[in-house]
Amino acid sequence: MNSIEKPLKRGFGLYKGTGRFESCLTPVDTFPGYLAYVIIHLQQIQKRNHNCIMKTILVDAINAFVLKGQGIFKEMHELLEKYPNRKIILTSANDEQFKEHGLEKMPYEVFTLKHDPEKSDPVYYRKMLAHFKLDAKDVVYFENKEDAVKSARSVGISTLYYDKDKKDLKELKEFIDQNLLN
Repeated sequence: MNSIEKPLKRGFGLYKGTGRFESCLTPVDTFPGYLAYVIIHLQQIQKRNHNCIMKTILVDAINAFVLKGQGIFKEMHELLEKYPNRKIILTSANDEQFKEHGLEKMPYEVFTLKHDPEKSDPVYYRKMLAHFKLDAKDVVYFENKEDAVKSARSVGISTLYYDKDKKDLKELKEFIDQNLLN
């Protein structure tokens, strides 16, 4: 059977002059072209996924995720568990405070600079981002101290002021939902 008589199969081939691959009818044995298409397509998917990095949720420790004298705020933990995103708990606790609040038993990674500097200093957030190799645009954060909220925002982190007295989990969920997509 010569090439003219070979059965045709739906596949992909190079569209002359453009460098693009298009759907066409091709002989069964021209699948190197199809393989090239698959490789290019996979590279495009990889580029797209690189641009769609799943954001990390930064979680305030004391008076938010951890309630003094009570441990983990169960309802907040349940809310955060609904998200497949990585979570990192942020604190300024020193070694003594770390133990006092049970931060060694947290279900997520915990980051502290032991009050050097405090979270009210933008340097804290720059160091944290560098430590985890994150960009400010790739994280969302909620914090219960207004000066720390301003500090985080000053380095470009999308941050919610979380009122420790209201414990408004609906507002927190709306903030996370909205900012994970942006």
